[in-house]
Amino acid sequence: MNEHDFVAGMLEQSARFYGQDDLEKIKTVRVAHAGFGGVGALILELLARWGVKRFRLLDMDKYELSNLNRQVFATSKTIGQFKTEAAAKRIKEINPYVDVEVQKCERMTNHNVVSFIQDADVIINGIDFPSGQLPLHYHAQKLKIPVINPHCMQVTKATIEVFDYRREDQQSIDAPTKNPWVNHLMHKYLKLFQFNEDSLSDESLEKADKRFCSKRGVTLNYVTNLAACLAVAETIKLLTGKGKQVLYPSQIMIDPQRLSFNIRSVYSLERYINFMKERFLKK
Repeated sequence: MNEHDFVAGMLEQSARFYGQDDLEKIKTVRVAHAGFGGVGALILELLARWGVKRFRLLDMDKYELSNLNRQVFATSKTIGQFKTEAAAKRIKEINPYVDVEVQKCERMTNHNVVSFIQDADVIINGIDFPSGQLPLHYHAQKLKIPVINPHCMQVTKATIEVFDYRREDQQSIDAPTKNPWVNHLMHKYLKLFQFNEDSLSDESLEKADKRFCSKRGVTLNYVTNLAACLAVAETIKLLTGKGKQVLYPSQIMIDPQRLSFNIRSVYSLERYINFMKERFLKK
């Protein structure tokens, strides 16, 4: 079977909702995808099933036994393999015509991020440490490349954030509001990260990792899977320009344990109250 017939058959169900023009947009994009944990791996598989043909992959880890509970590429056969290699093999099994570039089996840093994201149409950010996330957002904003940012937290919760850096009015993680004075207060009192030459130095990024990555969180597979599905939905809406999107500083937040689904501001009243409690009441 030739490539055209294969892909047309694969997308038969999707074509009943999205038109051929939309599917062509999806098929021709390049996705830079970093991180293949519980959320990232399923996002990659679903995007491959949407017909995305060009992927660039990056992850420094190998699969281990503790990944089996939630990471779809983790099997008894892939334990000990680099996640990028297992991921590339899996999506080629789904679509043998896919073009996969395994950039490197290494950690995302301020030194390799540009080569990873350049000429991408969208970035899937599955990185769970600041020294990778912060440079990624900084350079993605400069290059005007959208970022999808899914994140699991507190065992049963997950958030999905969309940064459409193609838009001039898109807020960034270091300036979440349009008011410079409010952003200044957030930098000062909420310790919001601020992009500058010093903050992106190796030393500053190492300190950020120590501050935010001191504990390894517990993650459940039904949380990661729901987060991945929502992230893919936001990616498809972003690529086609169809459907209602939630752009940062708003985010989607789910908690399936409590049957909760909300759209909220990242810097909500709840966050301010919790900050005040931690800063003043626990002393």
